Amino acid sequence: MKKAIVSALVVVAAVIAAACGGSKAHVNVTPGEMPMDGNWDGVYASPAYGRMEFTANGTTVYGLYESERWKGKIEGEAMGDVLHFRWTQWNEDMHGKVRETKGNGWFRYIVENEGSEDKPRYTHFIRGEWGYGDDNTGNKWEAVKFPVGTGKILTTSDDQGEQKAANPFDRPAGSAAPDSSDSGSSGSGSGSGSGLGSGSSGGGNQGLEDDVDDLF
Repeated sequence: MKKAIVSALVVVAAVIAAACGGSKAHVNVTPGEMPMDGNWDGVYASPAYGRMEFTANGTTVYGLYESERWKGKIEGEAMGDVLHFRWTQWNEDMHGKVRETKGNGWFRYIVENEGSEDKPRYTHFIRGEWGYGDDNTGNKWEAVKFPVGTGKILTTSDDQGEQKAANPFDRPAGSAAPDSSDSGSSGSGSGSGSGLGSGSSGGGNQGLEDDVDDLF
């Protein structure tokens, strides 16, 4: 009788643990070689998460992203064509209250020829997944890279405490982006490019949004 009771308690505890997030969703992503002309550093556009800007320092990659609904940052380590990262995101509700959420994720760097063999047109993508907390899977995240020379316009705030959480990014005055010849690689050689227009201004450009939607 005691053994039956103990077994039942073990089952109940396992169910409760699973319901409370005891089972984590994590995938091991095997890296491959970085595609030719691939470079994590640069500016990207995501149909779901807006403008994304990555800065690479060796194998370490820092990123900022921003849309009308949220602002966030990522920090990760690259190995070949795979980037494993941690993300932090700030959402502001209709009452002006800011909520911070965190998690993990991964990207794979992909270069596709969307032209022909005679007239190649190479497009650089990052595709992967993200999850909450220790999870790194469960939700898709993909973006297309802008052409070389697209300026970075997102910057982090130096403010501290709650003010930093409420306004993690400060956009410089004006919408024009500074020139940046090292902001990433979207292919080289005749007929190559990211598949997007060469404009470098912020996320309010409807033409660029249409270009991004056409690629997914």
